[in-house]
Amino acid sequence: MFLAERLLKEPHAGAPLKGLPKRYVMMSTSKGAIDAFRRVSGQTRHWADTPGWTVVVLAVGLAIRLAALTWLAPQPLTDDAVDYHALALALISGEGFEADWPPGLPLSLAPFYWILGAKIWVARAVMVGWWLAFCALLFLLTRAAGGRRAANFSLALFAAYPVFVLFSVAPLTPLPMAASLLAVLWSALACTRAAPGRPTAMAGLLLGAALGYAVLIRPSSVTVMFGVPAIIYLRRRRLAASALAVALALAIVGAWVGYAHKVTGRLVLVSDANARNLYYGNSPWTPLYRTWWFGSHKFPEGGVPEAFARELERINQLPPKERDATFVSGVLAQIRARPDLFILRSLARVRTFFAFDSNTASFLRRQTRARTPTILAVLVCDAVHFGAIVMLAIALLLSRWRGEHGLLGSHGDLVVLALGISLLYALPYWLSFAHPNYHVPVVAVLGVLAGLSLSRTDRPNRLPLIVVGLLLLLIQLEWALDMSGRL
Repeated sequence: MFLAERLLKEPHAGAPLKGLPKRYVMMSTSKGAIDAFRRVSGQTRHWADTPGWTVVVLAVGLAIRLAALTWLAPQPLTDDAVDYHALALALISGEGFEADWPPGLPLSLAPFYWILGAKIWVARAVMVGWWLAFCALLFLLTRAAGGRRAANFSLALFAAYPVFVLFSVAPLTPLPMAASLLAVLWSALACTRAAPGRPTAMAGLLLGAALGYAVLIRPSSVTVMFGVPAIIYLRRRRLAASALAVALALAIVGAWVGYAHKVTGRLVLVSDANARNLYYGNSPWTPLYRTWWFGSHKFPEGGVPEAFARELERINQLPPKERDATFVSGVLAQIRARPDLFILRSLARVRTFFAFDSNTASFLRRQTRARTPTILAVLVCDAVHFGAIVMLAIALLLSRWRGEHGLLGSHGDLVVLALGISLLYALPYWLSFAHPNYHVPVVAVLGVLAGLSLSRTDRPNRLPLIVVGLLLLLIQLEWALDMSGRL
């Protein structure tokens, strides 16, 4: 025992360990490895407090996206990106359109199409701009909550996250929606942190603009539009800021509704996609597990029944006013007839939100010549990033539980708003239609908490963290097996 203690106190740097018992050699080596890890960890934390980290992470992230932009330049737009592109063209040409798609993303594309031309590379470049805006919001918000180190860690978590790379070069809504939710969180936090008696009009205006634009990107965010101001009022009694935010958000949404009415000749609540997605997720033929399947697969693809295709075609032939009402009435009839199936599908949609994203790997398989090892590597990278961010956010909550400030800790407003925004955003999808990549904006919000978690030195309660980690791992394994067709 005396010899072991002496070895631990004296590393014997450069001294031979020959002749010593094996267990002593292992103890000495382990201590050296631990010391080296601590030194590297300390140096990393020190560097993360510097502007150099910010520059390097942003440069790496931008280089990855420019490489992806160059690689995808010859590829045509696919899936929903085609429809957003078409709506942006209609907006700049003044031609009529059917409000089948939300206008938020096309409104950001249209000015650049008008200036630079409606080219695919312009659409992809605009999305790189959205990524830069996302990084700015993530950095400023996390720095305000926990300092530069936390902000730099948050940026690092998303620099090479594959699904965020894909949505940085493809004109789709997840990245703009993620940026909008960060803007909502940042401005809402400003409202709650204002000293009593100080004006909160500017924060309220920023919050209203972010909420209104979020609804234009994804109309189901109406729950966020009303829920976040309610949280601000209930927590800090900021009635003026909350009312101002709701009023401005309603004005932004109302302006689009008025314009859409002028163009289409009928009342459209942002877009018609809501009723269609509701039907996709709750029709008599909707799968109990892959409830999003009909939204991204068409007959005669696998898993799409012919009976569903015929009924969908019949409804599509109806006038727009009757079409939306038919979608909704069909869903309500199905829920009344089989509430048990609605519950099962809703539970499956909740599970989908806690599974890693396979969209990037699927895109590579369908649209590029990437080989299987590359696709598998991207899939694993997506899973690791998702699991790390979720677990780090949970670790922060568990460390707050142990701390002197209780569960919410000194960042109580941030935690309540972050979790509230995530739940308000997810709830409509859990009840209607949830594609696997719909959780991307929530991951961005959790990324703020993950950055704060990495910057802390205290340890969370290990047992609950291990239990949650195992549960999350089981969800990922089950998801991977199902998506590979083995279940």
